[in-house]
Amino acid sequence: MGAPKDGRKISSVITGPEPSSTQRDLRPDIVAELDVADLADAQEIGRGGFGVVYKCVQRSLDRTVAVKVLSADLDQENRDRFLREEHAMGRLSGHPNIVDILQVDVTMTGRPYIVMPFHARGSLEALLRESGPLPWAEVVRIGIKVAGALEWAHRAGILHRDVKPANILLTAYDEPQLTDFGIARVPGGFETSTNAIAGSPAFTAPEVLQGHEPTVRSDVYGLGATLFCLVTGHAAFERKSGEKVVAQFLRITSEPIPDLRELDLPVDFVAAIEAAMSADPSKRPATAAEFGQMLQLVEDEHGLRHDEMALPTDRPRPVPATVAQGPLKSAQASLPRSRLLEILKAGGGRQLTAIHAPAGSGKTALLLQWRDVLIHDGIAVAWLSVDGDDNNAVWFVTHMIDAIRRVRPDLAADATERLEEQGDDALRAVLTALIEQIHTSGETLALVIDDWHRVTDRDSIAALEFLLDHGCHHLRIVVASRSRTGLPLARFRVRDELVEIDSDAIRFDLDETKQFLVDARGLDLSDADIEALWAATEGWVAALQLFALAVRGSGTTTRSIGRSADEISRMSGSHSAIGEYLIENVLHTLEPEMIEFLMAASVAERINSGLAAAMSDDENARALLDDAVHRGLFLQRTEDPDWFRFQLLFADFLRQRLERAHPGRVRSLHLRASRWFAEHGMLRESVDHAMAAADPKFALDLIESTGMDIMETSRMNALLAMVTKGPVQQVTSKSKGLFAAALNKVNSALGASDDNKGRDQS
Repeated sequence: MGAPKDGRKISSVITGPEPSSTQRDLRPDIVAELDVADLADAQEIGRGGFGVVYKCVQRSLDRTVAVKVLSADLDQENRDRFLREEHAMGRLSGHPNIVDILQVDVTMTGRPYIVMPFHARGSLEALLRESGPLPWAEVVRIGIKVAGALEWAHRAGILHRDVKPANILLTAYDEPQLTDFGIARVPGGFETSTNAIAGSPAFTAPEVLQGHEPTVRSDVYGLGATLFCLVTGHAAFERKSGEKVVAQFLRITSEPIPDLRELDLPVDFVAAIEAAMSADPSKRPATAAEFGQMLQLVEDEHGLRHDEMALPTDRPRPVPATVAQGPLKSAQASLPRSRLLEILKAGGGRQLTAIHAPAGSGKTALLLQWRDVLIHDGIAVAWLSVDGDDNNAVWFVTHMIDAIRRVRPDLAADATERLEEQGDDALRAVLTALIEQIHTSGETLALVIDDWHRVTDRDSIAALEFLLDHGCHHLRIVVASRSRTGLPLARFRVRDELVEIDSDAIRFDLDETKQFLVDARGLDLSDADIEALWAATEGWVAALQLFALAVRGSGTTTRSIGRSADEISRMSGSHSAIGEYLIENVLHTLEPEMIEFLMAASVAERINSGLAAAMSDDENARALLDDAVHRGLFLQRTEDPDWFRFQLLFADFLRQRLERAHPGRVRSLHLRASRWFAEHGMLRESVDHAMAAADPKFALDLIESTGMDIMETSRMNALLAMVTKGPVQQVTSKSKGLFAAALNKVNSALGASDDNKGRDQS
C-alpha cells in the first residue's frame, strides 16, 4: 500500500483516516519488539489517535495479520480508548461480520498490542474512492450483514458509536466486517467525555450532535447514513469546502436528508434508508435487527438472493402476509422444468431427494417448482435456506425446527427452548421427539434444505443423517447442494430411498434452451444460433441467462445480421459477466491449493488422476481431483469412468486465469501433458500438447518414432493428420523415411488389390 499522491497518510485498514499532524511517533525499536513477538516484517499501514497499525507476518502460523500497537506516550484518555476496543472486540469475536481479535499481548517494553486479521481489500471507504457508488442490491446485502453485527453488539450491551464506510472492512470472500470499537460504549468499561462528540459528524445521529446520550437508534442512524453513502458515493451531509464544523452540525440537525428518489432507486429501499436516518429517533427502527429485516423484505420484494443476519438465537425473518412460507419467487418466472419434475414425481415417497450441481445450474428454481407440486398435493413443506450459522449443530437444528413450526406449529413446541437451555446435550432427544411426533401425526411433511454445501460442520451433518436414518415415511427430506459432501447418497441408493438429480440431468437440453431464450426471454434467435449457444454453454443455466441479459442489454431482442453470432462467439470463460459470476460464486469458496490445481488441470481437454499428478506436481493430486469431482466443480465424467473433463466455459475461464496469474506456466504444463500422454501410448493427445507448447520438434520425434506402428494398424489418416500439424520444413526433414515407408505400404496395398481384382475377373 502506497501513500496518496498529495502526501497525506494513507487511511488505516482498521481505523480509517486520521490527521497525521496530531500523531505521536512510536519509538523506532517497535519493529524489533514485534519481531521478537513472532510478528515479522512489520510495515506501517495506518495511524490513529492511540497508536500505529502494522501489517506483519505471524511466523508460527505463516499468515499475514494487522497489529495495532499502543503509543508509548499516550495520555490516559487514549490509553483507555485502546483498552476499550480490546474489551469490546474480545466480547464480540466470533461473529462473521465483526473483525476477530486473534491475540492480545504486550511487547517487551510493556506496550499493549492487538492482533487481528489483515484485510487486503481494505474498507468500504477505500472501495468507494476506487470504484464509485455501489449497486443498490449490493448495498442492501451489506446493510443486512452489518445490521446483524450491530444487533449482536447491542445484545452484548455495546454501542459502536462510529458506524461509517471506513469502519467496515471487506474480507477476501467479499464479506463486510465491522471494526474500530475504539469509542464503543461498554457496560462497566471506560467512558469518553460526556460532552465530546466521539464519532464522525457526517455519520453521527442529530441527537448525539445536540449533546444527548447515544443509543441503539443512534447506531441505526449511522448504518443508514453509511448505506446512503455507499449508494450515492458521498455522505448525506458531507462537509462542504470551507464550511465550518458548526455549520455542518446545524445542517445535520435541521435539514432533511437529500432525496434519493432522484437516483431511480427502488422506493422501498429508499424508504428504509429514510426511516433509519429520521431526525426523530422514535421514528427509526427500534433495533438494528428491525432495520435488517426491512432490508431483507426489500430483497424479497425484488427477487434478490436471500441474505441473513448472523443472529444465533434469533427467529427467522418475518415474511409478507401475502406470501407463502419459504423463499419468494423471482419477479421473472423461471422455465417450468417438466422433465425433472416427472423424475421427482416418479420417486414417490422416498426419504431423500438430492439435487446436486454446480453454481448457477437452477437448483433453487427447481426446488421452488417441486415445492409448489408438493403443496398442491396437500403436503406441508418447510423450507430452510442454509447459511454460515448452520455450521453449529444447535443453531442448525434450531433453524430447522423454526422452519418446520412455520408450517406445522403442532410439532416440536418446546424444542427451541430445550436447545437454548441444554445446547448439544439436547440434540439427540429433540430430534428423536420430532421424528416421533411426525410419525404419530400420520401427516407427511417435506423438509426442503437449500444450499447444503455451506455446511461443513460434522455435528450438523450428523444431525441431518440422524433424521434420515431414524425418520419414518412421513418425513421426506429434499436437499440442494453444489456438492455431494455431507450427503449419504450411496447408503440411501442401496436402500432404494434416493431420488437423485445431478449436473448432467439438471442442465437444459436443446428444447429447454429454446424455450428459455425464445419463449421465456423473448429473443429472436435462429435454430442454428440456439444450437450453437446450447453447445457452447452445455446447457448451463447461468451462462444462458447471462447471454440473454447481454443481448437484451444491446437494446433490441430482434434478430440482426451477425449480432447473434457475435454474442455466441463471445460466450467463453473470458466473457466478463461469466468471469465475474464464477469468481463470486465458485472461486471465492475454494482454497488456494484447489484453485492452483484446477488451473493446471484445465490445460488438458480431459484429465485423470495420473495426468493430474503429472501436471500439478502435487502429491495430493489424486485427492484434489476426487474432492473437485465430489464438490461439483464443473467436472464431468466421460465415457471412460476414470477420465473427466471440465465444463467448457469453466475450462476457458480457468485457462484465462492461469495465463494472467502465471504467464510462463502454460507452455510447461502442455509439455508435461505431452510427455505423460506419450508415456502412456496416447500419441494424438501427446502431439497436440507438444504443438500447443510450441515444440514441433518433440511432436515430430513422437510421430517418427511411432509412425510405423500406426501404419501397421492401418491408421494412415491419423498419421497424416498428425504430420500436417508440424512446420513444413521440419516435417520434410524429419519424415522423409516415414513418408517413403508409407508410400511403399500404399503401393503394396494397391498391388495386392490389383492382384485380387485380376483373380476375380478370371
